[in-house]
Amino acid sequence: PGVWVKGDLEDDILGALNALFANHNEVVNGFYNPMYKSDLRAKSVEIVGGEVIVQLGGTLVRPKDTCESQRMRAQVWYTVSQFSPSRAIIYLNKALLGDLLVVAK
Repeated sequence: PGVWVKGDLEDDILGALNALFANHNEVVNGFYNPMYKSDLRAKSVEIVGGEVIVQLGGTLVRPKDTCESQRMRAQVWYTVSQFSPSRAIIYLNKALLGDLLVVAK
């Protein structure tokens, strides 16, 4: 489903992330959705000093391998980058999402 762009950068990012996380289908338009098992919600988005700070809540089903980790990372960060080229710092329950997506070798 599309997201109505309101013109407020923080609200637009919040809405796009929540639309992404609301889809719990394994395959969307023929593409694998690596976030489908997770139950996430964007709680807040702030622009601070040229950085996008995102606070997520919920439960992340950790990636099973490096490939899935990269897909999950790409999905979330690309969603933010559609609205702002700024660096995005994304937290999940006060931990860095990037750290949670690391797969031990």
